[in-house]
Order: sequence, then C-alpha cells, then structure tokens
Amino acid sequence: MLVQECDRLADLRRALPGFREVAAKGRGKLHGLVVWYRASEWRVRATRTVFLDEEELCPLGEAMDEDEGREGVGGGARRKRGGSRQTKNVGLIVGLERVDGSGGEGVVAATTHLYVLHLHREGDFC
Repeated sequence: MLVQECDRLADLRRALPGFREVAAKGRGKLHGLVVWYRASEWRVRATRTVFLDEEELCPLGEAMDEDEGREGVGGGARRKRGGSRQTKNVGLIVGLERVDGSGGEGVVAATTHLYVLHLHREGDFC
C-alpha cells in the first residue's frame, strides 16, 4: 500500500498488524510517503529516497549517457534544476523480495509527493 501526506505512522501501525513500512519525507516536513508491505510475504531488498529539489536533470534535447556524471551523446552534461522555488518534494522507491526465497521476480513500489507549480516561465523545466 502506498500512502502520501502521511503524518500518523503510530496510528497506522496499530491499524495494520502484520505489515511493516518504509517511510520518507522531505527535509523539514512533518508528513511524508510510506510504502506498507506484508512482513510474512516480503522483505526489503533496497530503498531510495529521491529529494526532487536536489536531483540533476538533463537539458531538453540533449541525451545522457547511462553512467551518471559523464557527458552523453550530443554533449548533454547533467545540471541541477535551476528553479527558484524549494518544494521539499520527495519520491520513495522500495524494492521488495519474497521472504520464502521461492524465486520468481520481486516487486518495486514507488510513490511521490509533488507540489505542482501552476505558473512557470518558458525554460523552467526540462
């Protein structure tokens, strides 16, 4: 189960026996994101919190090499998002694998918390 705007983890824990969670929130925020999973079936393989204000983006029309930090085809070096508004938006990615080791494929769950800025200038976004 994926939850956004979550600020009552203790209450949810009591309401969801048998589940565990991975939580993340933006720096200085009181609420955040949570991925809940049934502990008897899944275990966490990997997690990543993505701080969207800090992510590097590729300029429009310039391809990137898969190896971060290197220039890609067309000379497109990575750059920080140059916006003036700090949103503290985050994303949460959680890789889960089966507890019983039964093989098969795991699952990746991802959720995000976005603040949508409706007014923007040309060139503000890639």
